[in-house]
Amino acid sequence: HVDAPLMLDSTDAKAIEAGLQRAGGRCIVNSINLEDGEQRLDDICPLLQRFGAAAVALTIDEEGMAKTASRKVEIAKRLHDLYTNKWGLQSCDMMIDVLTFTIATGMESDRKLALETLDAIEIIAKELPECGLLLGVSNVSFGLKPAVRRVLNSVFLYEAIQRGLTAAIVHASKILPKHKVEEHK
Repeated sequence: HVDAPLMLDSTDAKAIEAGLQRAGGRCIVNSINLEDGEQRLDDICPLLQRFGAAAVALTIDEEGMAKTASRKVEIAKRLHDLYTNKWGLQSCDMMIDVLTFTIATGMESDRKLALETLDAIEIIAKELPECGLLLGVSNVSFGLKPAVRRVLNSVFLYEAIQRGLTAAIVHASKILPKHKVEEHK
């Protein structure tokens, strides 16, 4: 017996279907996106309808993973429109993964990626308030030393929640409460 929702994660629609058929409760399907146009939604949304599952929707389209706030918002709205209007699914059953990227590539242009993500969270939270907003937090600090990652991940998570984040993928033992992060001058 499982008391928590199961998240089924596969790129294969048949595997998702098999998982939904066997799960005893309501599932979350990870994920739908627009990387191949609407095909992924066409494959997965009928399964979501049939089994009453929720979905994670990644801010990815035919041009790739969205890095700017405006692109993240644009893709989120397009996904939401297809999810609700084309497929008749409910906004409250959609979790938008706003995606974040490491700021530690050494490239100046990548240093603002975390801010772009935070801005997108704030805008999407206001424009699609019934949707959940999800983030794999530790991606922001990939490539940094563990102690630095812990602080950056903790502060980033705090800021994302302040902007409207409703769910996060984190390693709980590697996150500090905001009040335990030392202020440096």
